[in-house]
Amino acid sequence: MDAQTTSHLRELRDLLDGLLRRSGEGSGDAETSHWHLPVLPPPDPEGRLSSTDLLTWWFRAPAQASDADPWEAYFRPSDGDGDRTLPRPVPAGGPPGFPAAAAGLRHEPAPSEVSAHLGPLFPRPEEQLAEDHAQAAVEHLYELVHALGAGDVSAAMELIDDDYHVLEDDQEIDRERLRHRFESLLDSFRGWEIDVSLAEAPEPIQHPEGILITADLQLDAVRPDDGARRSLAERRVAWLRQDGAGDWKIVALSLVPS
Repeated sequence: MDAQTTSHLRELRDLLDGLLRRSGEGSGDAETSHWHLPVLPPPDPEGRLSSTDLLTWWFRAPAQASDADPWEAYFRPSDGDGDRTLPRPVPAGGPPGFPAAAAGLRHEPAPSEVSAHLGPLFPRPEEQLAEDHAQAAVEHLYELVHALGAGDVSAAMELIDDDYHVLEDDQEIDRERLRHRFESLLDSFRGWEIDVSLAEAPEPIQHPEGILITADLQLDAVRPDDGARRSLAERRVAWLRQDGAGDWKIVALSLVPS
């Protein structure tokens, strides 16, 4: 800061001090004025005045306070026992002497906000991530079961990977052939009420290429006309993996020989 700027600041300070002094004298109660110190800090002799100097200058005690430091008065216990180890809670407006404009900026973040901001900084353990993947794969398999139970082949095929491929009875089954098998199975139960389920709770197994799940598929059908019943049960091993979009897909649904 050059000498000319320092001189201008000193003149401005003297002018504001004079105006405030006259205002206090006119009110007849100069002791209650909060402006007992200059509005601006005295310029540094060496011309160094930082933004911190300007801001901290406003944190000063009101003239009528009995203590020189409002922070000391605020944190002093009201019962007078002399113990200052536990400060009183800070009110929403801030402690005494704290500018109202700055107090209005106060914001208490909710726990969800804190976790949302800090979550990326602390990755989940591998065990937790593997458990989440296994759960997602199991839910994906259940979606296939529900789609077949509803007779919706199109919805079932959306859960199948484009590279689906298995061998059954020395025959290659790709995605298109799997669709035909689904359609043929449901057509054979036309007019029947069917229920597709998993006979046992699926147990996912971690695999370097995805997740393997042993699935005991069971189909129970009832014909409303005569009450006839039919059941089919197959044990298969489902292989699931995530595609490029992060969605789980069934890559194989291999039949386990009985």
